[in-house]
Amino acid sequence: QQQQQQQQQQQQQQQQQPILDGHITGGGDDSNKQNTSLSNIHANQYLHLTLNQPPTKPYNAKSTIAMDTSTLLPLFATTHGDHTVKIISSSTFQILKSLRGHPRTPWCVKFHPTVSQLIVSGCLGMQVRVWDIESGSCVRMVKVDNPVISVSWEWRGEREGRIGMASGTRLHVWDPNAGTVCTTEKKVSIRACRYLANNRLLLAVQGGTCYKTV
Repeated sequence: QQQQQQQQQQQQQQQQQPILDGHITGGGDDSNKQNTSLSNIHANQYLHLTLNQPPTKPYNAKSTIAMDTSTLLPLFATTHGDHTVKIISSSTFQILKSLRGHPRTPWCVKFHPTVSQLIVSGCLGMQVRVWDIESGSCVRMVKVDNPVISVSWEWRGEREGRIGMASGTRLHVWDPNAGTVCTTEKKVSIRACRYLANNRLLLAVQGGTCYKTV
């Protein structure tokens, strides 16, 4: 009888305690899978949920290529050889979302500096995708002419802003809202690009670095 009472108490406690499933996937072409909406979870509630999960390592994390951390939420994003972008809790290391849609390995990923639910990723399949991590869906996509090895968001307050993209010897600046892409050709390969706080683009190129205002 004591064991039965203890089991009943444990079951009641489990029912009362909300659980955030760390193995839910969504986005891209997996529209039939379940999604966990971060927008429905208050920040304190989110922290409570993630901190009370047992620490686990990401599963199926094949060939991790790139990583970025959010400055607004306790999250980080990673890209993998299985063509996914994973959103992971920095408190428990649980995978909260697995974003699918890139045809080849995503080589870079960046959180938006001021809009917490947006990230951008670029892949070897010459695609750049903007993701909404609340819904797990791709909300914008553009294709260029070479593999994309670096991306960076422009700083524009609460607005989405433009995205710098390094692709071979070309720097592309994409405005997802206007649907326009401006391209600048360099004589050497561009290794990385990064928007600074003053919205100047810092480029790391083969043989040195240079600034470019766009």
